[in-house]
Amino acid sequence: MRSWSRSPAGRVVWAGADPDAIELAADPLPEDGPAIVTYTARPARTAADLVAAVLDELDAAALALFPAWLPAAATLDGPGGAAPAAVRALALREAATSPHFGPFLAALATRALATHTPVPEPGLVPGSAPGFGPLPGTGPTPTFDQDQDQDQGEGRGQGAARDQAGARGQGGGGSRDQGWGQNRGRGRGRGRFGPEARAAGLARVLAASFRREWTAILVRVPGELPSAAQEVLVAGCEWLAHRGGFGVWLAGAPLPAVDRVPAVPLPLRPLRLPAVHTLPGERVRIPTDQAESVRPAGWTPDDPRPPHGEAEGGGLGYPPVAGRPHPASRSEQALEDALAPRPWAAGRAWNRTYQPHPLAPPIRVDLLWQAERCVVEIDGPDHRRPAKFADDRRRDVLLQLAGYAVLRFTDSHVLTDPGSVARQIELFLRSRRGTTEG
Repeated sequence: MRSWSRSPAGRVVWAGADPDAIELAADPLPEDGPAIVTYTARPARTAADLVAAVLDELDAAALALFPAWLPAAATLDGPGGAAPAAVRALALREAATSPHFGPFLAALATRALATHTPVPEPGLVPGSAPGFGPLPGTGPTPTFDQDQDQDQGEGRGQGAARDQAGARGQGGGGSRDQGWGQNRGRGRGRGRFGPEARAAGLARVLAASFRREWTAILVRVPGELPSAAQEVLVAGCEWLAHRGGFGVWLAGAPLPAVDRVPAVPLPLRPLRLPAVHTLPGERVRIPTDQAESVRPAGWTPDDPRPPHGEAEGGGLGYPPVAGRPHPASRSEQALEDALAPRPWAAGRAWNRTYQPHPLAPPIRVDLLWQAERCVVEIDGPDHRRPAKFADDRRRDVLLQLAGYAVLRFTDSHVLTDPGSVARQIELFLRSRRGTTEG
């Protein structure tokens, strides 16, 4: 398969033994592909427990991504006053002209507004920068192929009817869905919708967040799963695919106890490790930064957000939205908080995409000052993996050949001393601008 547009949707497939390669190929999200989130499977007693855990992770991601999936709500400045009624009206209006189920979208928008802190644009210049994609708000609005949905029997009317039946616990799931994600760790505002309505609704919301037509879940399969656990994992993934419409792509350790998952290759680009010249007998080791293994003060294994937004030890990871710090990255949020009050930091843009030429794979950078041709990257523990380490070197070379300087910091450095990181960025920007303090 050469195109992401033909990647498998609505079913469970085996995508290969290397989830790292898939993640790298999907960052940034391919223009012709789905929205892709990554789930690192945790042990689950039953398939219903696994579904409940995944739905809760997807729900949390949808709340964090707001208002990307409801852009008209970006001007609302908090949950006070008439804002809850306004966001409900905006959600219902969006659902009226899209495949969304109105009551679910309105309830989700109300919950998201209650926890949302508006983030001002960080000094962006309107328009496009050479080589980089359009700035947030200047691109096309999300569209959905409604005719295709109608052809598949899942148009707005039938899809909404199915979701409404799921909200009542009847119809398209009926008694078969009893226990699937119900009353398992569900927060306030979720109990009125059954698991099928939640799954289908969240799949649409995540797709809309990234202006895609559907959502895929890349499931990292842990090693040495017992036979019963393999069956639980696959059964739960089948439910998500059949009832939520997700493409579910399994990758990682093999599942020998389950023989009903077809292998479907994804359009991955080849990864080339950097050439290293050594003396005879010398062993080569990819270097690691000792600071990357140091957790910031106050961090505990129960912290719901890993330092840089990746899913460690189980959980959901998802792409950033262009123009904002990643909502699940405490290090990006900390650096933005340190930069926001500093006048010299104007002109920055988070999570922008650069493409050296039309045939080159695009590069997503964490933070950019376009005028000064300065890129800042925040590296979490996942950057120590060989494939990602090699890809970082490839990206750095391409950016440097295009005249960009790349400043790399570890997430632990950003979290423990964001002021120092900001100071180093300031010194570099002033050198590029030819200015001094004061």
